[in-house]
Amino acid sequence: MDWYSKLDSRATYICIVPESVEHCEENKDTFQKDNNLTDQAYDRVMAEAVQLLQSLKKQRELLDIDNSESVAHVEHLKKDIENRHLNEKERWKEQRIYLNTASKISTFLRDCFEIKKQLESWRQDLQGLRHSVSNTVEIIKQYHTQNTVKVQQVVSDAMKQLSEILELIQSKELHMVYAADSNIPIEEAIVTAARQLQNLEDEVMNIAKDISNRIELSIHLNKLRQMAHEVVEAIERQQMRLRQFFHIPGNEQETDLETKYFNEFRIEIEMFEEKISRFYNEKERFTSLPLLALESHAETRVRAENLLTDVKAKWQSLVGLIDIRYKLLTAANSYYKYTKLLLPTSQSIEKDLSMDRDGDFCKSGSWISLEHCYESTQERLEKHSSHKERFLEASVYAQRTADQFMNFMRRIQAPREHVEARLFEVQKYKDTIRERQTIILRLWTECHAKIDKCQNSVKIKLMAKNVIDWSDRELASCVVIIDNVEKTRKLDIIARRKKLEELLEHCLTLRDLVKVERYEVRKMLGEAKKFLESFPSDFHSVEVEKYSLLAKTKLQNIWSMLSKSEQTVRDELNGLDGQHVLEPAKNEQLCLDRYSDSTIEDKLAGKDDEPQKKIAEPMKELLKSEADYIEDMRRCVDIYLFAYKTAGSMCPLSIRGKEREIFGNIEELYQFHSNELYSYEQNPEDVGYCFIAWMEKLKELYADYCLNKEENNYLICLPEAISMFSNAYEIVVSIPKLANDRMHLKSFEDYQKYNVGDFVMQDTFLVSEPKRYFKREREFQIFLFESNIVFTKREELSSKKIGYVFKDSMLLRELHVVEHIEGDNTKFGLRKSAFPYQNDQNTTVVKANTEAQRILWVKTLRDLKMDIGRHKTVGGVNTESNRGSRDSQSSLILQSVVASTTLAQLPLEDGSCLSFQSADSGHNSLYSSTGHVIMRETKNEVVEHGFEHFNNNNNVEQQLFN
Repeated sequence: MDWYSKLDSRATYICIVPESVEHCEENKDTFQKDNNLTDQAYDRVMAEAVQLLQSLKKQRELLDIDNSESVAHVEHLKKDIENRHLNEKERWKEQRIYLNTASKISTFLRDCFEIKKQLESWRQDLQGLRHSVSNTVEIIKQYHTQNTVKVQQVVSDAMKQLSEILELIQSKELHMVYAADSNIPIEEAIVTAARQLQNLEDEVMNIAKDISNRIELSIHLNKLRQMAHEVVEAIERQQMRLRQFFHIPGNEQETDLETKYFNEFRIEIEMFEEKISRFYNEKERFTSLPLLALESHAETRVRAENLLTDVKAKWQSLVGLIDIRYKLLTAANSYYKYTKLLLPTSQSIEKDLSMDRDGDFCKSGSWISLEHCYESTQERLEKHSSHKERFLEASVYAQRTADQFMNFMRRIQAPREHVEARLFEVQKYKDTIRERQTIILRLWTECHAKIDKCQNSVKIKLMAKNVIDWSDRELASCVVIIDNVEKTRKLDIIARRKKLEELLEHCLTLRDLVKVERYEVRKMLGEAKKFLESFPSDFHSVEVEKYSLLAKTKLQNIWSMLSKSEQTVRDELNGLDGQHVLEPAKNEQLCLDRYSDSTIEDKLAGKDDEPQKKIAEPMKELLKSEADYIEDMRRCVDIYLFAYKTAGSMCPLSIRGKEREIFGNIEELYQFHSNELYSYEQNPEDVGYCFIAWMEKLKELYADYCLNKEENNYLICLPEAISMFSNAYEIVVSIPKLANDRMHLKSFEDYQKYNVGDFVMQDTFLVSEPKRYFKREREFQIFLFESNIVFTKREELSSKKIGYVFKDSMLLRELHVVEHIEGDNTKFGLRKSAFPYQNDQNTTVVKANTEAQRILWVKTLRDLKMDIGRHKTVGGVNTESNRGSRDSQSSLILQSVVASTTLAQLPLEDGSCLSFQSADSGHNSLYSSTGHVIMRETKNEVVEHGFEHFNNNNNVEQQLFN
């Protein structure tokens, strides 16, 4: 420690700037040697301290001696030395800055002195050459160039060195003293030396400027002016020539011809660029002359820059015209090519669709079989869909190309009448494309519906035909069974019994097959019923009804024949030896009535149409959202905007005359959505094309609306409403968590026998038990109650049901919460002790999934511990009052979400949703989209049920807010 005190005395010479550079270097060497000795001594002392601590530890272990005071003393000394050494090393950085700065200052002052001596000598030489400039201009030019560059470089380096020194002194707040004169601040000393050097340099350069270099500047400037004049004249000629190409092509042939002329022009311009490059290079050489940087030549610099500006302006104007012309011709080429192809293609598609719409596909061809007819309808549907998709893609691209063409037409320098005529033609084409698109979509919808109807009828007939063919085959089997019964009468009793048992087994097998086939018949009858209800007067309905009735009759006939055959076999078996061994066949009727199971059609449809629903539901949801959006805008326009317009002077002054600021362009938005987007209701899969086709229009409308809303939102958004909506959002978000927690609690069936109090919440954690340092973390489901925290293990009771088994619990009143575990922000601890400061041997470490989950649990545990007395009575836990408290909270949540006679919904991932309904009858309910009641709150209690609607392997909260 004495050595550190000795080091403190170094501050007496560190802040002093010596007069010589050699003295500065000596101070730096001394400073570095002392630092090295200090580091060596520190390392040695630290090693000895570590060794001493190890020895004391071994002494305590071997001799069982309590040397904790010695260990603490050694560690205290070791800590003091470490802190002092760290502080000293921090001081070294500052002291090293002082020494380096002093060395730079001494070097700077020495260099300034040497440069001034050289400048004095050069000034005397220039004074002698002042009167001989005209006769020796080449010699002076060469001599001046060499010396000027050298002097400017040396002085510039000195000025940079000065700036660095001053910046270092100011940034580090150094307080230094100059050894030559301690009364003068070091900053003033170095600035004075630099100023003297700069004044001398300015005087010398002023003399040199008058001798030679004006002649060279004049020569270069005149040469540059001549080149600029030639370049500008050439550019103007090219501009005049390019303006002659103002014509906007009106067809593909004109486009090709204009492109040919333009390409020839571009080749000439590429050759002309070499002349522009030569001028730029010459100007760069001129502005790089050292003399031009002097203030006395500012006018010359301005003239050179003006020349460059004129040339650049002319050239950029020409390049801009070339670029616009090129883009115009490119857009025109694409536009006319697609115009040539798209319109005939659309007419062909329209003609094809019209023919299929006006005729009947089933009657239009001679089909080999029903299978052939079904495959042909499928091919025709795919063909029409393919044509529609390709046409929509082509029409979208054509409209984009037309928009680009119109955009460049507006930018080209051409007569206004000519531009407007071409714009009118292209706009007319766009309108034609949109009309074609609307017609083709309408025709496709009608044609698709008609062919789909044919396909459905053929499908039903195919199903019926399969049933009829199968029935005919199996009916023959029944006849064979009866014949075989007659043949068995010629056999002996043993062989006859064996043969009859085989026939009976065959009858039972055939009965099972008939029951399986019954499902297909029911499905066919359901399809037939839907078809007949949808198309009661269609000619297909007659054949569909005929086939379906025949299939039903065939199946009933085979059932009757099978029953008769089975009864015959049973009678023969019972008649053997005069004994009634087998029961008579049950008189079971083959019920094909779909109303025997009222949900059979829904089940069949749900099973078969599930893939289509997964595709169609998002589209339907999008269109429904669009319909709601349009209705909201209509209400805003018809009610609020209309009321604002008719109010006149009755409006408050703060919003009077601010229709644009409040409503923006909502009327334009309403018209756009009503006329365009909503028209895709019959073709939801084509919604994407609508957005692509109207992308520019959407950008324009919504950019205007959003900008106006952002600037004037203060007129309609009240600050007090924001906090209300935030609170309502937090309440709504908490409801899925409550439902999810209650779902898991139902799986923990035996929790009530542990006297744990009312349920608060639950979640999954990784738990490290105390005194198990070599065992990995285990997963527990932790349930938090008002008086206990319970650890359970998850068990799968079946493929769709889980349960939780009690493992351990902790009383909250005997629990201390360790809010932070070092090294992991998702961990917290639970210590079975009321005293917060204990060792970690009794701490159970709990790892949450996220930091937010840890914060929530720590905060809840802390609140419960602080509030635990309020949940008790004199004799123990008053569960009834607590349950009433919990129910009142649930009631508050449900009542806060929805108002009287309203319904709010939260969507789930699978397309279903949770519904919250409040009624004037005094109860609030939480429903799933299928009508299952998940939670109902009445005036006196909260009833929970219906969680089986959710998959136990999924998390309700994740379904709601994933």
